[in-house]
Amino acid sequence: MFRQAPSLGWGTHTFGALYQVTLSHVALPAWAPLEGRFVPWPHDLYLEVAAEQGLLGLGALVAVLALGIRTAWRGRRSAAPHARGLTASPLAALLGVAAAGVVELTLLRQWVVMLLFVLLGTATHLERCPMHPEGG
Repeated sequence: MFRQAPSLGWGTHTFGALYQVTLSHVALPAWAPLEGRFVPWPHDLYLEVAAEQGLLGLGALVAVLALGIRTAWRGRRSAAPHARGLTASPLAALLGVAAAGVVELTLLRQWVVMLLFVLLGTATHLERCPMHPEGG
């Protein structure tokens, strides 16, 4: 799917609709038989975005994750010692989302999208909000 539309992809949430059609045009070796079941997403967030939104969408996703992780890292480094545990949470969670994207996550699940943006917002807030021991 990605090779057929590498720049902009096929459109959001089209993987499931185009899966069977795309597989019918692929010559697979005998040791890799096709199953006839419906597959709504590729069980890899990055492959899903590459197929549906092309390089432009994949670049945007990677940039958002990278900037979120960088923001969380900077927030953790600049936090007061007593607040470093709090600032480590969005960093660890964003790293977990980035890693889980390789094996399962999909934008079809609303909780994935909501979790990602809540973590990005939390990391941004904690990085911009100085946490001094005196509560300032």
